[in-house]
Amino acid sequence: MEGFSSRPATTADAEAIYRLLATAETDWHGRAEVVPDQVAADLRRPELQPERDTLVVHAANGDLAGWAWVHLGKRAQIDVHPSYRGLGIGTALLDWAEQRSRDEGSEWLAQAVCSSGRSTSPQPVNSRLASRSRRTTNQPDRRYIT
Repeated sequence: MEGFSSRPATTADAEAIYRLLATAETDWHGRAEVVPDQVAADLRRPELQPERDTLVVHAANGDLAGWAWVHLGKRAQIDVHPSYRGLGIGTALLDWAEQRSRDEGSEWLAQAVCSSGRSTSPQPVNSRLASRSRRTTNQPDRRYIT
């Protein structure tokens, strides 16, 4: 990701992450449902260690281009600002999340994502992950990491 830098998130990033999420939700759904306190609460999740379980990606101009967190190696959230989609940031964040999950000894990682950008039904994180993953019969939102 040339021209971008990354580092673990801190509570000082909560407002910028909130703005990224609100912009992405508005792009996907026509309105934002996230609230600023929700992001701060996510960064304080039990057993989440921001220095190892979160990553923010900044553009050269200082914009927050994307962010991700992995909770207990099983649950992830990955978001890319609409202005920075298609540049490989989501793929890089997914690679990071998968590796973080592996580091925790997990065989799977789950994230609900929007299908066609308008619904919140569980879908493969992306076609690359879906092609490398298998669905479990009793846990349709889980993806095995290979």
